[in-house]
Amino acid sequence: MKAGRRRVVFVKAPAAAPLPILFVKSVTPEPVPLELVPEPDPCFDFGKPMTGHMHDLLCKGLHDGRVSVSDIVRANQAYMCNRPIPHDLIEIVVALA
Repeated sequence: MKAGRRRVVFVKAPAAAPLPILFVKSVTPEPVPLELVPEPDPCFDFGKPMTGHMHDLLCKGLHDGRVSVSDIVRANQAYMCNRPIPHDLIEIVVALA
């Protein structure tokens, strides 16, 4: 070996064991008991005209599959006409908040 050079030795590291993979077909959540359901958020006043935040929550519900397109159309009309949110959509807004 020539002077000034370093000798490098490569050692094979043992291969890591593969992690077990668990495939789950579907998960069905259990219903929440009524005593654990939170009270409606006081920041929502459902007697006043619908806010943009409520509309955004309903659009989020559309992506989750909780709200149909016809519900979004009704909510959009209420929002654009400065009317309160339709009564059947209040529960969805509270659940998504």
